[in-house]
Amino acid sequence: MSKPKRLFIVYISDPCIDIDLSSKTLLYALLVSHGIRVDTSLYIVSSRDTFYFNGYRLRHLYPQESSLHGFSKTVFCKKKKLSGVYYGYKLSPSKPLCLVKWGSRGYNVHRKPCIECSEIVIPVNLEDNTVNNIIGSDYRVLTIRAIPSDILYRINIAHYLLDTWFGALIRRKGVVVEYDGEI
Repeated sequence: MSKPKRLFIVYISDPCIDIDLSSKTLLYALLVSHGIRVDTSLYIVSSRDTFYFNGYRLRHLYPQESSLHGFSKTVFCKKKKLSGVYYGYKLSPSKPLCLVKWGSRGYNVHRKPCIECSEIVIPVNLEDNTVNNIIGSDYRVLTIRAIPSDILYRINIAHYLLDTWFGALIRRKGVVVEYDGEI
């Protein structure tokens, strides 16, 4: 089985005004150890716009705070075209699709799910009806054990579990490397 792609969906009412949260969301969802997660995409829904970040095509995103804030201002405030960044993008996730739900019971690091899916959709802070409007209703549910509703916490937990279960693909200095998921 190939590694499933990851799609994080986050609601931020105004990413330009809340640039600190927007920047940290980019950092947590798309970067790891000076590399970009090529198997991960991020969809940020705001009250006025949608922003889609394709980790495979994304370039020039770095974890340094000043660089990250500059990138975020360019994307969210100036809306300049950058490689791997799309505005007003309509999602069409790959099938079969798994949707992460959050709960007090569910899978954790010691209990790997037996799932077959091309893409795992992780709605970080959206309600079920909003998610269904975005991706449809044809999906399998994958419940992850995580109670706090903090955006960055949930992104971190999801990546940790998915990295451990399936591994990850990361581009560092132009080369894609594979993390095998060993703890």
